[in-house]
Amino acid sequence: MENIAADNIIQPVLQYGQSAAGGQPNQWYIGSWYVGQNSSYHTNLTSVSPGDVLGGVMRLEADIFYIESYVNGELVQSLSMKNLPAPDSIQVVLEAYGITSCRDYPEEPVKYAKFYDMLIADTPDHFINFNWTIWNNLKDCHTTTQCTGTNVCEIKYL
Repeated sequence: MENIAADNIIQPVLQYGQSAAGGQPNQWYIGSWYVGQNSSYHTNLTSVSPGDVLGGVMRLEADIFYIESYVNGELVQSLSMKNLPAPDSIQVVLEAYGITSCRDYPEEPVKYAKFYDMLIADTPDHFINFNWTIWNNLKDCHTTTQCTGTNVCEIKYL
């Protein structure tokens, strides 16, 4: 989630490779991040594997934002931040580091990242209808993004 000025973002991240939070080449991780104008915070990375079912919950209670990350139904990490600017943008992003050629992406059987069962609510029982805007920042490796309805997006690479 990001505010309109794009100077504060809070997000769960599926990461491939190394980042400022750590990690190793050719490995998948999940982590949660807050990045602001003058500071950034992140959880420790949790290693994940193709076939793991990942889940995330982002919620605002009073003035505290929470991100919880799940692997195969088990809570593995949580990040909370207080007094952040109100978000008005939500993105689904696959972050990959150290990619210098298409061969650097993971090999079979994984050639895509699928995000599903995504629900946006402003109260526990009021879900918001929305449409995704697709923006492919990567122009090589035949990368495509497709969203079906409001709750499924798939990022493919060849």
